[in-house]
Amino acid sequence: MRRKGLRGSTSPGRRFVFFLGRNYLKSARIASLLQQFAEEYLAVFAPEPL
Repeated sequence: MRRKGLRGSTSPGRRFVFFLGRNYLKSARIASLLQQFAEEYLAVFAPEPL
């Protein structure tokens, strides 16, 4: 029972890490665009610093 639980938990973990490694550049680019958009949105609609 314990061995099956470990096997089930490690498999998706490795798959997730592989997914992040393969799409790291794309994710970083999207994250930077979202951050830039958020900063511009706040600058326009919330000029006062939070």
